Amino acid sequence: MEVTYEQVAQFRYVAQLWLRRSGYQRTKLDYVVEKMVKKTKTMAEQYADRQEDLRDEHAEVDPKTKVIVVNSDGSRAFSPDKIKSLRKALRDLSHEHLEIDPYYVDDESIPKTIEFEYLDSNGDTRVMSEYDVRDAFTNFVIKE
Repeated sequence: MEVTYEQVAQFRYVAQLWLRRSGYQRTKLDYVVEKMVKKTKTMAEQYADRQEDLRDEHAEVDPKTKVIVVNSDGSRAFSPDKIKSLRKALRDLSHEHLEIDPYYVDDESIPKTIEFEYLDSNGDTRVMSEYDVRDAFTNFVIKE
């Protein structure tokens, strides 16, 4: 199955929230989600490494020392032109296609509702809609 880095990242984000949801009871869907999280770990690491490489390639370089210029907060410095080309390169990377062998669960093993609540980074309760869960899980653990 062909997926993009962006889809892998979205799957892993939703999957990790899914596996930590309140009232968690292990189901067949949970089992295949756990397997796919493990299977996509290398892809996610590769994506992060390639993003960092692009940031280094587009960062400002001191012409004398050939060292990447760093802002006072420790972040890389980018010229307006370089930041535009970096954004395009990152967008292109996120849409790059990868091959993955999915672990599909049978339709009968998918709960009637897969909407769930989770805590965001501020500690606020949010709802992951059924649409968002299905969108993230399709082609990874749910057939299209």
